[in-house]
Amino acid sequence: MTSSGRIPLRLAEEARIYQQQVRLARAREGVYLNLEASPDSACVLLHALEGLANWPKTLRIGLYEGSLDGRRMAAIGPEQEPELALLWRQQKPGDFCQALFDTLPGMTRERLGITDAAGLRHALQEQPLPAQRLREWLGMQAVKPAFRSPMRLADGRIGHPLSGRGTPFFTEDELLDRLRLLELDDIYVEDALQALYRNGMDRAAINTRLDQVLEEMRQLRTHLDRWVQLSIRENLSEARQRSRERIGAALWEHWRRNLLPELGRPGSPLMLERVQLADLPLPLPEFFLTRVDALLLDEVMLREGEGEERLVDDRTIQVLARQFPALTSLDVHGGEWAASMVQNLVRAWPQLAGLGLREQDVMLGYTDLRSVAGLPRLRRLDLSGSFLL
Repeated sequence: MTSSGRIPLRLAEEARIYQQQVRLARAREGVYLNLEASPDSACVLLHALEGLANWPKTLRIGLYEGSLDGRRMAAIGPEQEPELALLWRQQKPGDFCQALFDTLPGMTRERLGITDAAGLRHALQEQPLPAQRLREWLGMQAVKPAFRSPMRLADGRIGHPLSGRGTPFFTEDELLDRLRLLELDDIYVEDALQALYRNGMDRAAINTRLDQVLEEMRQLRTHLDRWVQLSIRENLSEARQRSRERIGAALWEHWRRNLLPELGRPGSPLMLERVQLADLPLPLPEFFLTRVDALLLDEVMLREGEGEERLVDDRTIQVLARQFPALTSLDVHGGEWAASMVQNLVRAWPQLAGLGLREQDVMLGYTDLRSVAGLPRLRRLDLSGSFLL
């Protein structure tokens, strides 16, 4: 505390992070344990529904505190759809899952393959719960990705290196501190360090590699911060604000899931869901050019508007192709596309090995299928839910 009685800013920031970690831990507890009633756990369970396989994208559910006149705690699904009301009455997590199950329409239960509340809770427990997504669901202030503890120097070191020409020495604690800066929420930092050792890297090599990754983090944070500042100056509709929030979260999520391939984690696609592609913060940092090899476009449009203004056209596809030239897997689910979408996609990414064209309103004809057949490396094609002429 300073002489003026105020807590220094960086100490206050660390205290806030610790408070968030405690809150996130308690919210997760309600997903896996049937302990005390928790409004945060109820919100997490509701949002986790959207991650279930075959979850209907158009189903909207609102969570209200106590009664229909109570505070709305959370909601999922498109705002323009009719809303099903779910009440939180300070139930324990098990009882809340029963209320959640009772709220789901019968057709939705069949589509999910779930027959009772216990099955629903088990399915929700299988969903990943990354910290960044939980913060978004709970309306928590975002953590600065490059936040450093005030008990460390600016680059995470405990002290200054001694002078001399010898090879710098790094302790395991220092390397673990640097790994923690990456917020790897799906692997313990101790396990991550051991994986790097197994790749034949010594401490100096690991430190150099972490320098590269932390520099990527800095570049991405700077790029998105600049984009956010520009967004603030625009008079954006609520839909565009939500679109940009989802884009920013998707870019961070993809970066975190695919950094350090030496850890042996499976690669993850860049997932752009229910966004307006015109809002992408282009051009992206250069490392995205080679990093993104799989892309999911789920219910996307070009921009708000009427008729053809909403359609993703060839020009937009070519812009995406320049940003993601290494793409080998593309999955397009629904969305609003120009009639020539298939030919445009094939022309943009001729090296595709996997292609999904699912639930397309555009009729797929002979010319489209012939274009797809011309992809020399294609090994997987998914046309489920689409209509063929």
